[in-house]
Amino acid sequence: HDHEEYNKLKIKLETDIQTLEQQLEEMQATYQLNTEKLEYNYRVLTERDNENSNTLGSLKRKQNKLKDTLSALVQRYHETDTRDRKKNDELTEEYRRITKQYKDLQAKFRHFELSDNKRFDQLWAMHDEEVMKTIDKVLQADSIITTQQLGWQWRAPNLEALKHPAAATATVPTTVLPNDDDSAEAEDPAAKMVSGAKMKAVLELLASEAGFLVDKRVKAALESLPPAEAELVQAESTLKA
Repeated sequence: HDHEEYNKLKIKLETDIQTLEQQLEEMQATYQLNTEKLEYNYRVLTERDNENSNTLGSLKRKQNKLKDTLSALVQRYHETDTRDRKKNDELTEEYRRITKQYKDLQAKFRHFELSDNKRFDQLWAMHDEEVMKTIDKVLQADSIITTQQLGWQWRAPNLEALKHPAAATATVPTTVLPNDDDSAEAEDPAAKMVSGAKMKAVLELLASEAGFLVDKRVKAALESLPPAEAELVQAESTLKA
């Protein structure tokens, strides 16, 4: 009886040992699998950490570079803004100076024009009677020569060109619509027609007194022109300045 119990106990223990060995092998296999998974995951995480570290370093370097670029651009903007503001102030002041010179020149021009017109009228009045007498004598002599010596029919010439410019202008009515700026000058004596001789004198005076308004390149080109043409070109350039 004891032998049977011993054999049963032995068989049971051997069965339990086999079962435990089988469970142990399964646990070892599971442990090995988990170990390999953990090692793989560890390697993946390590690689990702390295990649993230490299990416972070690259982004930091890029950020520093962009900060330097931004700082340089801000500094360049301030320098350009300061320079442009200074240039704008200089150009504004130059514009005001040239505008003042232009207005002063206009005032001088009107003054000289009125003075020349007055002097012209005085000279015309002084010599008008004497000239008309001489013209009458010449016309009488021409009439006698034409009718008596040549036997031709004599016709009196047109003497409109010998009249005073103001009188000649008055024979041609002109309608002008004045604006706000010109209404005060509509009846100004300076608005009278100016003869070629007076205009030439005014242009010569303008060329001599306002030569500083002429561009340097124009001055260099004037040297190759005849004196009379050079004065005309210089006066025209002065009026366009």
